[in-house]
Amino acid sequence: MLVSFSVENFLSVKERVELSMLPAEHDKSLPGNIITAQLRRVKPRPVNLLKSAVIYGPNASGKTNILKAVETFSRFVVSAVQNTGKPIPVAPFALEHAWKEKPSSFEISLIEDGTLYRYGFSATASLVHHEYLYATDKAGERKIFERDGAEASVKQSYDYGPTGKNLNKIEQFVRHDSLLLAVGASYNNDDCRVVWRNISMLTVPSFDMDMRKVCLPDSIKTEQGAKILSEISKYLGFGFSKLSIQHQGIGQSGKLECGKESEPEIVFSYTDSRGREVLLDERTQSDGTIIFLNLLAGVLAVSENIDHTFFLDEIEAGLHPLLCEALFRFVHALPSNNIQIVCTTHNTQLLNADLFRRDQVWITEKNEAGATDLYSLADFMGKPRKDARWGKQYLEGRFGGLPVLNTSRVEAILSRGMNTAEAVR
Repeated sequence: MLVSFSVENFLSVKERVELSMLPAEHDKSLPGNIITAQLRRVKPRPVNLLKSAVIYGPNASGKTNILKAVETFSRFVVSAVQNTGKPIPVAPFALEHAWKEKPSSFEISLIEDGTLYRYGFSATASLVHHEYLYATDKAGERKIFERDGAEASVKQSYDYGPTGKNLNKIEQFVRHDSLLLAVGASYNNDDCRVVWRNISMLTVPSFDMDMRKVCLPDSIKTEQGAKILSEISKYLGFGFSKLSIQHQGIGQSGKLECGKESEPEIVFSYTDSRGREVLLDERTQSDGTIIFLNLLAGVLAVSENIDHTFFLDEIEAGLHPLLCEALFRFVHALPSNNIQIVCTTHNTQLLNADLFRRDQVWITEKNEAGATDLYSLADFMGKPRKDARWGKQYLEGRFGGLPVLNTSRVEAILSRGMNTAEAVR
């Protein structure tokens, strides 16, 4: 499970910012929003983690860039071995010249099978400057490896802990623009393989394409998947009575047509004005319906044996505010301890003390240098009361993270432009 993620010198992020899924120590509210993992120590110790986090802030404040940092980090870790000759996909802070030459840095902390791992690297477009992996278990924090590369023409230096010594056998396969973690995972080093797999399981939208393709994934087109979604959906006001799986085509009359064998597809059952059943395929459904079912199905499809953290940009896109709230309530109500969801949003109706804890609400805003700052309501000076109307207070500007608007000046410019156009005519 995700414990924290930090990034430095990437897109609008200049100084290091950290998104933490560790709950505030003294906040005992909403225990259902907490996951408990066991950290393997001499005396096993439970570690509490947050099931979800939401990130607010004005447009261009860097909300999406936090998710892009996760996506870039995950994509490079997964593809590093095959990344021969391609630039490392980093993008340093561009508003100060000195930072353009510095490496971008990423670090993740996660818990797997009772062990806390801390992994990170710093890189420019052509060189991994520093890479490290530590693990905390019964013996406390132990080094698995550290690696430094000053220049592509200079031999890299390695420093191993007791459990990482066997990695020295594969140093020859680690390019200056690749990662020891990825090479170690491909050679079945246990620690590298565990961390690589967890990073590969981060579900992050690819920002190279539309993250919300409005179609249902094949992974949920099963009898069991349709049954669960059907049972839940009938209480959400979508208008259909049930979902089912069909292998025949559907004609214009809404009847199944023999002789049109196809791949399994989800069929939506409606009732017409005469009480007859009408079957419609997913292409007839609204984008919002399909988006919600996609999100819900993704959460429900997670195996009990696999930890999964979902990252979503602007979760409210295409969704009614109450459906956004319902999705989080479903996640918080799930008995499983292996699902987390992190999203950006502008939906202030979600800012309720009965839905989120203060440490689950994060805000981005640009500082005087034009760089992104990230902080949670739990870190905010003069912490908001649990019973306060957080959404109202946020829109009043009490927590920062609001756009600075001067609409009167814009109106004057538009008015002047219109008058000029009239004069020309």
